[in-house]
Amino acid sequence: MHLIDLTNTSHSKANTGIQRYCRELYNALLQKQLVQAITWDPYLKAWRGLDTEEKGLLDVESLKKVSSRRRPTWSIRQKLTGYARRCFYQDGHALKNHFEALIVPEVFSEDNYNNFPRLASNLDSGPRIAIFHDSIPLKFPHLSSPKTIARLSCYMQQLATFDAVAPNSEASKNDLLEAWNALHIKNIPLVKALPLCVEQKNEPKIQFSYDKTTKNILCVGSIEGRKNHVALLEAAETLWAKGEDFQLTLVGLLNHESGQKAKTLIDALKEKKRDLRWLGSVNEEILNFEYSQAYFTIYPSLYEGFGLPVLESLVRGIPCVSSMGGALKETAQGGGCLLMEDTSSQSIADCLARLLHDEALHRALVQEALNRKFRTWDEYTDDLLDLIEKAKALKGSGTIEQK
Repeated sequence: MHLIDLTNTSHSKANTGIQRYCRELYNALLQKQLVQAITWDPYLKAWRGLDTEEKGLLDVESLKKVSSRRRPTWSIRQKLTGYARRCFYQDGHALKNHFEALIVPEVFSEDNYNNFPRLASNLDSGPRIAIFHDSIPLKFPHLSSPKTIARLSCYMQQLATFDAVAPNSEASKNDLLEAWNALHIKNIPLVKALPLCVEQKNEPKIQFSYDKTTKNILCVGSIEGRKNHVALLEAAETLWAKGEDFQLTLVGLLNHESGQKAKTLIDALKEKKRDLRWLGSVNEEILNFEYSQAYFTIYPSLYEGFGLPVLESLVRGIPCVSSMGGALKETAQGGGCLLMEDTSSQSIADCLARLLHDEALHRALVQEALNRKFRTWDEYTDDLLDLIEKAKALKGSGTIEQK
């Protein structure tokens, strides 16, 4: 049995990419009866298992109402319960059982990191495994706050103290090793890229109507600078101004640090009565519906550690117009994508217009997507468990695995 730290996800109704990944990973491991989810309770000041309310936030299917708040929140009941236990019961370290390993799939906080050593008595010298998503704020500092950049630099150093790190793509792995080299970190842990997976659950492949006049283009991703929504919106306006008939639907939370320019442009285009919808954060049911209405999807990001929405589109047989920044070219390999030459608004407009009008190309990309074989959660968790076993054998050796 393994521990998995889900402090953030178990206290948030947001449905960001990382949180969706954490929920899916937890449930995949839970099906194999191999994991207990835990949280650092800042009011109890101890690690503990999740209560019913917290477990409910990990159930992908039952999360009907999502929040626009990214940060974890604690209810009054949870605060009072933790404080009362600490003051009156003094049960201190609330976890009593022994476990084989600790899995940390979230971008952990400084507080969590400082308290990971308190789990040592539960792990019997078992390894600590971290999932690494990306180091994008370090690559695009002009799109992030100084506070975010400083925290990420510290986070990268803290990752090096784990027994193994699993980047979610080869591109992320290279970025991680590059960052450690820049920070002059010599003693580094076992590193192995574990590409993310995607599964279509009880959803039929999309049946396209080529007679439909207004086609819907879907873009899934938080509204922030590096996602390149400004260029996408400028491209859409170029086509609308020429009389093109299509609807653009955006799904994703607003990042207040770097998404304001895109938000202003969204408001301006709505004022002009353009066929534009911005849904914000949505639950899985609504997201599945929006995919079912899409003629194709667009993912124009400047850089990605993986780019899960690309695979979510392709697994449904929906073509995707994608950029090639970071891991996106890696994710798009295998067919189903129309790759942009660059991330400019002109390149985006050219690709959108081409796929809107070229029915033969659309049909070919649909077939390519349907012919692809996608990694499953069962395969992903098997690879993760294999990494844990290797980390056990190599614990403390500082070995890097270049696979």
